[in-house]
Amino acid sequence: MGVKDGRKFSPIAGENCPNLQQRLRYARRVARHTPTEFVVNKIVELGDQPVMVMRVVADLRERGIGLRAIADGIDTMQSTEVIVPRLLFILSEMERVETRMRTSEAVRHAQSEGIVCGRPFTMTPERQAIAVRMLAQGKSGREVLDVVKAIRGPNISRSAYYLWQKRRMIDQQSPGARPSVASSSSSTTESRCSECKSSRK
Repeated sequence: MGVKDGRKFSPIAGENCPNLQQRLRYARRVARHTPTEFVVNKIVELGDQPVMVMRVVADLRERGIGLRAIADGIDTMQSTEVIVPRLLFILSEMERVETRMRTSEAVRHAQSEGIVCGRPFTMTPERQAIAVRMLAQGKSGREVLDVVKAIRGPNISRSAYYLWQKRRMIDQQSPGARPSVASSSSSTTESRCSECKSSRK
């Protein structure tokens, strides 16, 4: 296994890389008269996208040139049952990474133009103002939700509204509120104790 004449080819990266194309042309020329193996460290060095990698792999296979990716454990000289699952796994991982990069780039571009990404904010300022006023009047969450749904804006679910209401209640709780309650309860207890003492006398 390997190149009989001792020649191995290790491209840098990318299907459009001049160095890679030069080595591929040399490998094709050598393969006409001697068994040849194209060796890379990782399969991604053959292209930035899965379709590019498959194009190079298919071309080498068609010309009878072996391909070995050392770090990925791929050797096209092995049986198809061994190499295909491994190659498909690597290509699917490449596709996942590429999709994530494209998504991140699109989000950054949209944010640079002032576009808000993600799910729309259902509790618009108008809805919040009406909900706050109704809650202050003692209306129930169900009553507020029915009114909020009728206001123009993104569709709002029951869980989304109650999540907003819960967060608002938490925000309204000031750190000094609880001590004041404790002090009032303690003063009440003291007054009751004084009453008990006076009654005992």
